[in-house]
Amino acid sequence: METLPKRELESFVDKSRIRSDSSFRPSADGQSAPQRLDPSKMRKSFGLQVWCLTQREWRNLRRDSASLKLRFVLTAFLTMLFSLVFSCVGQHPILQKLRRKGPLHTLLVHPSLRRLQRIVYADEVTLLQQLQQEIEYHYKAVVQVGFTAMFSASQPTILSFPLERPVFLREYSSNMYGTLAYFLSKMFVEVPLGAAQALLALSISHHYMRFQGEFWEMWATVCLLNACAVSFSLLIGCLVRFPRESGAIGPLVFVPQLLMSGTFIPVQAIPQFLRWMQYISFLQYAVKLLAIVEFRRTDPMLQRLIFRTMEVDPDLTKVYVTTLVLMCVGFALVAIKLLHGKAHSVY
Repeated sequence: METLPKRELESFVDKSRIRSDSSFRPSADGQSAPQRLDPSKMRKSFGLQVWCLTQREWRNLRRDSASLKLRFVLTAFLTMLFSLVFSCVGQHPILQKLRRKGPLHTLLVHPSLRRLQRIVYADEVTLLQQLQQEIEYHYKAVVQVGFTAMFSASQPTILSFPLERPVFLREYSSNMYGTLAYFLSKMFVEVPLGAAQALLALSISHHYMRFQGEFWEMWATVCLLNACAVSFSLLIGCLVRFPRESGAIGPLVFVPQLLMSGTFIPVQAIPQFLRWMQYISFLQYAVKLLAIVEFRRTDPMLQRLIFRTMEVDPDLTKVYVTTLVLMCVGFALVAIKLLHGKAHSVY
């Protein structure tokens, strides 16, 4: 320092003065320091945040081509396996036999003539029991479509936030984006990807299982189910800190969804103190919508039998759709709140 020219020494003094004036700490002479900018004003616009984060998610998805291909391969394999197990379940040959009986179809519709059916039409009553068994298999195949779609969308998403937690904390602390933009970027990638998987799975199952419902209506229902599953999976991912914890808590959350769907046992047969779980089971509402779409064009006798047994009301279709949308939005809001809380602590 003693050998430096006077001009360079003065430049050092000027730089130190600028650094002192721009500090956020109070000055030594008691003067007020410059006001710190609001962190939200230091960020780019919200739309730009969502756009950049979404672009990064798509790039990461394309770069990890092995995982992307594996998701579609597993979806196709599992769907083909279930389609072969429930092959041609949408066709009811027993119903064709009953229709050829003529007056029997009228007798079966009236419960007051069941006693006469057992006496006069013993063989036909056996056919009716076989028909009821076929209907149960048909309904279980519809449930299986919804259950497979839910797990295909949930499993990869439930691990996304715990795996990316260090990156998210670093970028959020650097004030690069907000929690809402980060969450929406995840939804904008996972929901279209789940819709593509559902299109592949439904194309296979609809052909081999001989479903009778409108294809695009079933696909729209499955897409709505996928959106709820993705939102709920991100909620679970925001609750945990490490990937191993999300893998442990996942079955605890999704298995009750299957139990409350009415596949194994009707909801009315479940103990009363557990029935409240049906109101937060988005799989149940999606399965009811799939059943309405699938059995809308079937025989009226089958409609009454299926809807009465599985507690499905076609008049509540709009209620089911609205409930799924509200549950998706509700899960998303809770997940964003949890994500905002997690962003302020490392642990």
